[in-house]
Amino acid sequence: MCAITCAGRGAPQAVRHSADLLGLGDAPPIAGRLTSYLVRQLYDFKTGARDGMRAVLMKPVVARLTPAQMTDIAAYVAALPRAEADRH
Repeated sequence: MCAITCAGRGAPQAVRHSADLLGLGDAPPIAGRLTSYLVRQLYDFKTGARDGMRAVLMKPVVARLTPAQMTDIAAYVAALPRAEADRH
């Protein structure tokens, strides 16, 4: 089971995105996404470029992440298997 806590900062993302990071409710699947896409999303949440309800949830999770930590997390998540529906 994957419980990414963003280097110990914030709530485990498995709570929001499901244990396998394939999405849960309105939280999108993130497993298997491109590393560059995931880093950009984390960066945009951190800088405030993304706003809205999901951004409010993500901002404390990414607030103290360094670019290197964002890249490490994104590389790990990108290596996970994608949802079957996302493969088409």
